[in-house]
Amino acid sequence: MAELHSVKTVFLDRDGVVTVERGLYADPGLLELLPGSAEAVRSLNHAGIRVIMITNQPGPAKGVCTMDDVNAMHTRLASMLATHGAHLDRIYSCAHHPEKNERGDPALQIECSCRKPKPGMLLTAKNDFGLDFAHCVMIGDASSDILAAKAAGVRSILVKTGRGILEGTPDPDFIFPTLLDAVTAILQGYKEPEHSKQS
Repeated sequence: MAELHSVKTVFLDRDGVVTVERGLYADPGLLELLPGSAEAVRSLNHAGIRVIMITNQPGPAKGVCTMDDVNAMHTRLASMLATHGAHLDRIYSCAHHPEKNERGDPALQIECSCRKPKPGMLLTAKNDFGLDFAHCVMIGDASSDILAAKAAGVRSILVKTGRGILEGTPDPDFIFPTLLDAVTAILQGYKEPEHSKQS
């Protein structure tokens, strides 16, 4: 029986989980919280659960935006969450992408170990915070999130927002409609019935 208990750290993807999925863009003003996402983060904060964002942001590698733009978006995100009494303990962001193009930063156009579905950002967070992955869970909306969690040995939750359930998505440990639903289950120590997943 899969269970969501003793969770001390929650990893969150950004786009499609906390914010509206818009693809790659440079304007922090376009950043928009998904309904219930700030409440979900605030609930984790109040429960003493660490909240860490793990996000692929290849815009600088693709020439869509700069690192300053990415940082400005995350400053804006922190401000938006703070308005709702919520906060992230840290944001880890990968700006790499292996495809070569003339517009982006060639130094970022590499095959890295941090871009999901690789587990590099999760492993860095583990070292930085001294985490026990047995007490962690990753919440995402795409196969790259689930694969990164599996590679790191972290329990995984797929939410049906953003890109939702994509064809070929590896089997996550849990499925919930939204981030708020997933967080509610975590806080209740959810125990999943055999051969059943939330839909």
